[in-house]
Amino acid sequence: MWKKQNQGEGILLQYVDDILIAAESKETCFEMAISLLNFLGQGGYRVSRNKAQIGKEAVIYLGFEISQGQRQLGNERKEAICQIPEPNSPKELRAFLGIIGWCRLWILNYGLYVKPLYEALKESKGQYLIWTPECHKSFKELKKALTMAPALGLPDLTKPFELFVHERQHLALGGLAQRLGSWKRPVGYFSKQLDNVSKGWLGCLRAVAATVLLIQEARKLTMGQKIVVYVPHMVITVLERKGGHWLSPSRMWKYQVVLLEQDDVELKTTAIVNPAMFLSTENPTEKLEHDCLPTIEQVYSSRPDLTDEPLKDPDLELFTDGNSFMQEGR
Repeated sequence: MWKKQNQGEGILLQYVDDILIAAESKETCFEMAISLLNFLGQGGYRVSRNKAQIGKEAVIYLGFEISQGQRQLGNERKEAICQIPEPNSPKELRAFLGIIGWCRLWILNYGLYVKPLYEALKESKGQYLIWTPECHKSFKELKKALTMAPALGLPDLTKPFELFVHERQHLALGGLAQRLGSWKRPVGYFSKQLDNVSKGWLGCLRAVAATVLLIQEARKLTMGQKIVVYVPHMVITVLERKGGHWLSPSRMWKYQVVLLEQDDVELKTTAIVNPAMFLSTENPTEKLEHDCLPTIEQVYSSRPDLTDEPLKDPDLELFTDGNSFMQEGR
């Protein structure tokens, strides 16, 4: 067992046969690298001299360009993806989606770009790909977004995180950021598709589902650190007042556990509906343009004139014993 890492002088990370050493000074980094190389040599292992990156402030590790406090996609990876031609078969499209999906953390609104492409896969049969103008547009915009992908900050577990969430076209979209001085630095962008059940809900409840999904995704990076969540809906109020009418008991319990039972989440409302604007806004807490509960009552009530109070001076008084039947299929 190599013992240099236990002396508190640096950090070693290993993923299969890829090893990363980080230290506060170049001298310490060289010392750790030499010690590790000698240890590997004694064990009969060889290190590729051409692939070794020693004593550098920025290195390529697992396809990422990592430097102090941030990571970004390597230019070689970006260029390789951008040179992929338009697919001619479902197999080629699936291959492209698999490659670009690996970069989704860097692409804002990734789900909106790939949605037409996944729909094309569903509609395609056999070896024939149904390629529409919308698919062509999404394919080009996806590559453009990749070339503009920003450097993401490495999660700093000593600072709180800020998560922006919104729902659009049955997709949970958002971004995770941390304060760096007076501005927000993105840590990652999230995009998750709602399940078939929540897709049929009203808009304010879909926002609740989206919030739960992205909090679960964000926790993979925050490791229990506090998350301030900004949502353009009154999530807790909608869940408590209307959730019982739409959610099953098991789903209701799950949402309450994620949103209420753990102390690492703080929910705030915001009028912002654009993740890019959220990153550039100093104080995103603003008054909502709509009130969720009256909106639900007005838009989704069974009948506008139906109330829970008896009518005054009705024309008819009808009674029923609760039975029902079908006549001519109705």
